[in-house]
Amino acid sequence: MIIPTLRRPELVLRAVNSVLQQTMQDFEILVIIDGKDDASEKSLGTITDPRLKVTMNPQSQGPAQARNIGGSQARGTWSTFLDDDDEWLPNKLEEQVRVARELGGDRILLAAQFIDSGPAFERILPLRDPDPGEDMSEYLFCRKGPLRVQGLVQTSTYFVSTRLLQEFPLKAGLTPHEDYDWLMRVSKRCDRPFTVVPGPLSIYHNEQITNREGAGGNFDFHWDYAHRNRELFTPSAFSFYLSVFCTPSAVKSTDKWKRLRMVLRGIWQGKPSLTCMTTFLGFAFFSLETRRKLRNTFQAFAGSKKPA
Repeated sequence: MIIPTLRRPELVLRAVNSVLQQTMQDFEILVIIDGKDDASEKSLGTITDPRLKVTMNPQSQGPAQARNIGGSQARGTWSTFLDDDDEWLPNKLEEQVRVARELGGDRILLAAQFIDSGPAFERILPLRDPDPGEDMSEYLFCRKGPLRVQGLVQTSTYFVSTRLLQEFPLKAGLTPHEDYDWLMRVSKRCDRPFTVVPGPLSIYHNEQITNREGAGGNFDFHWDYAHRNRELFTPSAFSFYLSVFCTPSAVKSTDKWKRLRMVLRGIWQGKPSLTCMTTFLGFAFFSLETRRKLRNTFQAFAGSKKPA
C-alpha cells in the first residue's frame, strides 16, 4: 500500500499502524515523504517491521506524483492507497482481495464503503453503488433519486491492479481533481466493472465536514478542465460537473451573473436533467448556510448524527 505524507508525523504513524493490524498480513507499506520532513522520518523510524519502506522526496512533488513513485516501487499484484490522516479497518485488505479474486482479470479497480467521521456526524458512504454499466463520470458527478445521491470514491479505499497503476499513473498538477481524473481514465481500461465493496473498510477523518464545499479550486480551473477533458464525461456527467463545480465559484466571482450565464449555456451543451438544473439553482441562489442546514437535516434524518 502507498501512503503519501508530509509534516504529519503522528497521523502517518496512526495510518501505518492501522495497516499493520490487518487480518491479511502479506503486504508491503510504501510511505512517500513528499519533501524534507525530519519529524515524520523520525516517527516512522520507530517502526521496525521490515515490510515498511520509507522514501523521502528531496522536494515536494504533490500527492499524485508521490503515489506514482509508490506505484513504481510496488512489487505485489495489488496496490492500495491510504491517506496519512485516515485509517483502515482490520479487514480492509482481506475483503478487497477476496472480491478482486472473485472478479478475476489483470486490470481491476475497486473501492469500498467507508466511515465518514466528522465533529458532529458519523455516516457510512457512499450511499449508492454504481449502476450496471454506469460510466465512472456519471457515478462521480450525477445526482440520482429523490435524495439526489451521487457516488463517492474516497482515496483511502482505492484497490487497483499494480499493473494498471504502473501503466496509467496519476496526472500531477490537477489539484483538486487528480483523483477524479485518474478514476475516469483508468476505469475505461479495466477488465471488469468498477466495484464498491459493501460495508465500511476504512475511516475518513473529516475534520471540516461543516465547511466542505463541493467545488474547491477556482472557476477558470473547473471550466477549463471540463472542456479540455470532455471525452472523459458522458453528456449528463458534463452538465452535472458544471453545475456542482463551476456554479459555486461563479457565485463568488466579481462578474457573477456573466459567469452564471456561461455555466448555464455550458450545462445545456451536455444533457441536463431536472435534478441537474435544480442543483444549479440551489448553488446559484441559496446561501452556503442554507445549504448546510438542509444537508444537516438530511444527515440527522438518515440517522447519521452522533449520539450525545
